[in-house]
Amino acid sequence: MSKKTVKVIGFTLLTTISMLAHSASFDCQKAKSVNEKLICQDEDLSRLDDELAVIYKNAIAKSETPKDLITNQRTAWKQREKECSSKSCLLDWFEQRKVFFGTGTSTPVKTAKQNAPEQPSKKIEESFPNNVKTTWSYKPFVILSSKLGKEMSDVSIAKKFVCKSPAETLQESMELLQNYDLVDSSKTDGTLTVTSFRGVQQGKRVTVSLAVDEQSRPRIVRYILVDGMPALNCY
Repeated sequence: MSKKTVKVIGFTLLTTISMLAHSASFDCQKAKSVNEKLICQDEDLSRLDDELAVIYKNAIAKSETPKDLITNQRTAWKQREKECSSKSCLLDWFEQRKVFFGTGTSTPVKTAKQNAPEQPSKKIEESFPNNVKTTWSYKPFVILSSKLGKEMSDVSIAKKFVCKSPAETLQESMELLQNYDLVDSSKTDGTLTVTSFRGVQQGKRVTVSLAVDEQSRPRIVRYILVDGMPALNCY
C-alpha cells in the first residue's frame, strides 16, 4: 500500500470520526444537505437538534391534533433547508421551533449574521415598536377584511396587539373579530390561545395568527404566526 493511499484512508477515517463525534437526531453518515452536515459537525447544533427531537416527540404525544404538528414541522424543516446555510441561521431556527412548541426562552439568539434571504428593509424594521422583533422567517404580511374591503398591515398589527394584554386592547380586538376574516380560535395545550385570520404574504394566501401567552402574567399577545411559523415576537 502506497503512502498516498494511507494518507487518503487516514483522511477519510478522520472525516468520518469528526462527523460521528457529535450525535444528532438523524444518522450523520447519511447527512446530505449543508444544514445536516453542519449539525453533525457542530456540538451546539447537534445538542439543539437532540433537544428539539425530544420536544417534538413529547408535543406529538400530548397534542389532540398531531397531524397538524407533523405538517407544521415538515414545513418548517423545508423552509430551513431552503433558507439556512450557516450556524447562525440554524441557531435562530432551533430557538424559533422551541418557542413554537412552548419551550423557548423568547430571547433572540445573538448571531454574527443572519443567513436568510429577503430580510425586511431598514425602513420596515424601524417602523415596528422597539419591543417587537421580526424572526428569521419574517416577510411582510397583511390581514384581510372582506367586509370592509381593506387590509391591516403587519406593522399595524404589531402596534395594536403585540406585547399587550387582551384586556388592554379590548376595543381593537372586537373590531378585529367583527370586521376581519376570522379563520379559527382555539387553545393549544394551555400554553397559547391562538386566533387566526385570512391574510396575504408576498401575493400568497396565508393564515395569520395572534398567539396569547397563557403562562405570562399578565396574559399578552406574545407571537404573530404566519402559517404556524413565528413572524413577530414580543421581547
